[in-house]
Amino acid sequence: MIQGPLNFASVPQHLGDEWQGEVSLADITQLDSAGLSLLLEMKRRAKARGVMLGFTQVPLAVQHLAEHFGISGILGLKQ
Repeated sequence: MIQGPLNFASVPQHLGDEWQGEVSLADITQLDSAGLSLLLEMKRRAKARGVMLGFTQVPLAVQHLAEHFGISGILGLKQ
């Protein structure tokens, strides 16, 4: 689970985390392009380790921003 803002200021604290399975995004309170980049990096690192990673409980604002940047399919976000 990721909580609070996922933005330029908070992304560095998550860079060392290794995620797998299903990660809830329900408690994200703010997201910017740096936060979206982190989600992409999380997927990339999981794939490199050979593990599956998915996002659940994706807020509508996160879905819209990912769609705006054309990466909702890469992230596997479903409406």
